[in-house]
Amino acid sequence: MTALPPGRIEAIGPGDGEWLALLHAACFPAEPWPADAWDGLLAQPGVVGAALVAGDRPIGLALWRSVVDEAEILTIGVDPAHRRRAAGRMLLDHLLAVLPDGVDRVHLEVAEDNAAAVALYAAAGFRQVGIRPGYYRRPRGPAVTALLFTRVRANGLVGIADSDYRPGYHGRATRKRV
Repeated sequence: MTALPPGRIEAIGPGDGEWLALLHAACFPAEPWPADAWDGLLAQPGVVGAALVAGDRPIGLALWRSVVDEAEILTIGVDPAHRRRAAGRMLLDHLLAVLPDGVDRVHLEVAEDNAAAVALYAAAGFRQVGIRPGYYRRPRGPAVTALLFTRVRANGLVGIADSDYRPGYHGRATRKRV
């Protein structure tokens, strides 16, 4: 694995939409988010974002939201020229480290054909808890299934893999306190 260029994590916010849209389009050319969507999301309560910057150039981004005791990863993307160098892991680790106290579950969805992201989330302790068939529409070819992942934080909760998991309301995992 090639070493990641020296980088730092920086906060992003409303007003950063233009360059975030460009970076997101490079990361996800089939599903880019426009600048106004970025600015709108970043203006919402509970929505937080970060960029991984190498030199003076952003090479990765992450966006998540938290509400009460749950968080959802909305996107993590790395410029294709900087993939396979632990940039995605750096962003994910940062996100997990700065979640507010009391957030005990983190959810995300990922395209089933994104093997690198699926491996990243599994290595970080996320477990698949469901699917959404045909969720990701592609300009060419069939729609792709979204895999739903959840990670239970160590806040006195039993992890999904270790609990009596069963689908609950809207397919969410029921959980028990230890």
